[in-house]
Amino acid sequence: MKETVECKLSQSRTCAMLNMGECSRCPLNNVKTDNSALKEDVELFETLLPEEGLYSLFETDECQLCKGENKEKKAGYAILDMGHSEPKRLQRKSRLFGSGKTGFLAPLQFAVCKKCRRRLLALDYIPLICTVITTAISLIFVVDDHQRMGLNGTALGFALPMVIVLAAILIGYIGGRIVRNQLKKSWSSKSCLDLTEHPFTQKMLEKGWFFLFNDKKAKPIFSRKLIERGLGTATKEVYSMLDNKEES
Repeated sequence: MKETVECKLSQSRTCAMLNMGECSRCPLNNVKTDNSALKEDVELFETLLPEEGLYSLFETDECQLCKGENKEKKAGYAILDMGHSEPKRLQRKSRLFGSGKTGFLAPLQFAVCKKCRRRLLALDYIPLICTVITTAISLIFVVDDHQRMGLNGTALGFALPMVIVLAAILIGYIGGRIVRNQLKKSWSSKSCLDLTEHPFTQKMLEKGWFFLFNDKKAKPIFSRKLIERGLGTATKEVYSMLDNKEES
């Protein structure tokens, strides 16, 4: 990292933990900030993390969502953000956050394989896909000239096509939920299908971290690239170098 004369944190432990890569990317660049307070914040951030560190989730070639001994090879990352109320001076409230004021934000970047990623995406989209399919079929049925003429002759008349479409939407949604639940039961022994229940996530909760949304809305974002900059993204190598520096 390039040194800057203005920044007293350059090449320090705090600088390394912020992991901005370049001073030009750092929010403290050319900004008058209480560096001593920031140093305390970074030290506090470390104490609030599980002992194995956030890097244990992404610095591995094995999928962190696979269950059992035979884990699939990593093909990307499932990213789930969590918040903490500390430090109090950084607390901010957002309409998007439903868990109170947030001080720290930490990205949990789980190494994920192709199978687990497909399973998680399938569980999210199957109800919608089934609903779209049944709705499309019902629309094709009601707009067909012969079928429409037959429907117009019924007691419900012009209202019947709308009833059919609404019924198709309901059937598709319920059917999709049933299929989703069956697949979830089948896949639950092979993959962690809910990141809010992952062992590492549970350790974060014990440390006082919370989901930015409620549990049901806490969904991961999938990415093939790792978030490499910012607090919580430092690698094991950075920690090792810092620890060795302190010992010397």
